[in-house]
This record gives sequence, C-alpha cells and structure tokens, in this order.
Amino acid sequence: MELIDIRTWLDAYLNNLMRATLASSALFLAGCGGIDAGAFSPPECDTGKLVLFDSAPDGVDYAAAYQGGFFSPTMTLIDEIGVRCGTATDADACNAASGAPNSGSRVIVTSKGDTTKTHTDGEIDALIGPVESAEDAVALVWARGFNIDCSDGEEGGVRAVSNGFEVLCSKMTSACDPIETTRFVLHGTREGTVQEVDSEVLDSTNGCVGRRPPGLRRVARATDKPVGAVLAEHARLEAASVPAFHRLAAELRHHGAPRQLVDACREAAADEIRHARIVSALAERRGARPQAARVANMPLRPLVEVATDNAVEGCVRETWGALLGLAQAHNADARDVRGAMGEIAHDEIGHAALSFAIHAWARTQLPTAQWTSVRAAQRHAANRLVTTCKAVDPAEIELGMPQPAVARQLARKLTS
Repeated sequence: MELIDIRTWLDAYLNNLMRATLASSALFLAGCGGIDAGAFSPPECDTGKLVLFDSAPDGVDYAAAYQGGFFSPTMTLIDEIGVRCGTATDADACNAASGAPNSGSRVIVTSKGDTTKTHTDGEIDALIGPVESAEDAVALVWARGFNIDCSDGEEGGVRAVSNGFEVLCSKMTSACDPIETTRFVLHGTREGTVQEVDSEVLDSTNGCVGRRPPGLRRVARATDKPVGAVLAEHARLEAASVPAFHRLAAELRHHGAPRQLVDACREAAADEIRHARIVSALAERRGARPQAARVANMPLRPLVEVATDNAVEGCVRETWGALLGLAQAHNADARDVRGAMGEIAHDEIGHAALSFAIHAWARTQLPTAQWTSVRAAQRHAANRLVTTCKAVDPAEIELGMPQPAVARQLARKLTS
C-alpha cells in the first residue's frame, strides 16, 4: 500500500473513532437511557475475548473466528473450537490452507478432513445455523460487525428470551454529519435470523505531540502557570521531534530504505518546526516560555532498533497523539487552541501513516526473530495505552484532553 493510501485510510479511521467515542460528558457518564443494560448477563468471554462457539458447527471438525485489528498486521484469533486439520489425510496442506487469513473484517475458517473454507457475511449464518445457545446468537451478531464488549456491561450482554436470545451490542451507525455510535438489542432467533428489538444513540458528536527522539533530556516545567506550563511542555516536545525525524531519515537512508520514506521524514521534520512555533505562541500568550529541547548525540542504530523505536514511538504513540489532538481540536475551551490542535492533528495523522509505511518496509528487511521482538514491543506499547491513562488536571481539561474513562475507551477501541 502506498504512503498516500495509508494516510487517507488512517485519517478517516481516527476521525471516525474519535467522534464516535467522545460524546458529551453527561451522556458518556450516564451510560443509560431507554435500554436497561442491567437486565443482561455478561457474554461468555475467555481472557478478554468473546467465546463464539459452544460446539463445532454442524458439518465441520474445527472452526476459528478471526477479526481484523488496527495494530496487528494479520487477523486476530477471537475464538476456536476443535482440532485444526485433526482428521486430514494431508495435515501439512490442510494447515497451510486453514491458517489465519491475511485480511478481512470478520471471518470464520473451518476444516473437515482435507477440506478447508473461509466463511464471510451470509456464509457465517449458514454455518452457525439455528440458534441453540447464547454463543450462537452472539456469533451471528458479531459476524454482522457489531461489538459485544467483554469488559463494559453497557455495551455487551446476552439474555435468554422466547425463541432465542437477545444480545446487547453497539456499532458505529453514522460516519458523517453526525458521527454516531448506537447501542442495540438484537434478537438471535432459533431459526438463525437476527432482528432489531431496540436501539438508542450512545455517542453523537460533530495531547497531540510528536515523536520523541532517543537521547531526549528531561527538564522541569518552565512556569507555574498551569495552562501555559502544559502548552510550554507540548511545544518543547514538538521541537524535540525535529531532530527525531532528521535522525530517522539518516538511519533509513543508511539502511537502504526507499527514497520516498527518507524524503517523508524530512518533510515531517519541517512540519514539527511549524508545530513548535504554533504551540510556543499559544504558551507565550498564557505567560509561559518553552524551554529548549536538548537531545544527546547518538550513533546510528541497527535496523532492528530503528524498527522497534518506530513501532513504539510512531505506530503507537504518534497514532495515539494524533487521536488526542483530534479530541483537543473538538473539546478545548479556547478557539485558538482548538484551531492549532486541529492543524497539528492533521499533520500527526500523516506522521503516523509514515510510521506504518516504515513498519511495513522494515518487516521485509528483518529476520523472523528480530521482527518478532519488534512486534512484541509494539503490542506492549499498545497495551499500555489502556492501562496507563492517567488523571488529568484542570489545565489539561481546559486544553481539551479527555478524562481517563474516555481516554481508556479511546485506547481500547484503537487497540482492539
């Protein structure tokens, strides 16, 4: 995929995700309305993932459900049952044909003997057949693209009713003007159909910093003025991103990366110069002056270190920073802050897309063991987004940063 294609897709993805999550605080905190979520039992889950099978579907020995994920280059296994290719006469060929699909939204892969098949859309309905259990109903709803949350009882549940089961779930139902997430109660009937019982709009809405370079030195806050201090530190980190991108350009060139990636890093450095000036002006209007970003000189790194740093600082942190910037562009109290964060977030989405393009190139260059370590670091950084959403002070709220509960919601959706 070309860099411009990644950037276009990522822009739409992050904007939709942010707007669908950041409802007004009253609406978000209430978490209630016409649907009584307390009337549902939690869905069956195993280590945070839905259980979609209570037995193997009729006519197959093995079934595995996969869902596309944002950070993962391949599909994520949600649930499986049976022994893959357990009755095959040519197990090697069967295993090769029934592995995780390379792409898609939600699919189920099955095997019986030497026959394998990937089921999508209506094929999943035929595979699941009549609804005989809560897992069957949840599987039909899941296959239609609805989200059944294992950790949030407001957006995930199931209960037995006449002629089947009702499933509490959610889905983005409008991607533009407005962008909305709707909560649904869907009835999985014993005949294998899915019918809407009830729905209500859950969300409806019309910290963005750059890449940190290795060797960045810590400093104390420049001032005791709360809002100015936050902006001054933001400006310092934007300035620090300038040498980070120049260094990345030099390292990519050293390791033989395509010229398009090298040139894009230099363009990103120019963006960060502009960002630092914009945020410095915001800080100075509020009585604060940013300190200089001091970065220690360091030698060029091996490609595995460059790739690991890019996976963490770029694919995870810059993507997260762009998402927070979009939140600030919508929620900051001051008009000048909203305008600045909107401009910066737009650029940071491009920088995050560049990170994913570098990530894809590095994957073709590194041996399997080194690439495995890069992916492990990336997953660890992504998981930390959910577990380290800290409390925000009044100054950060004024600047549009989301409250921890909202930030965790964003992080969970981004990393799911």
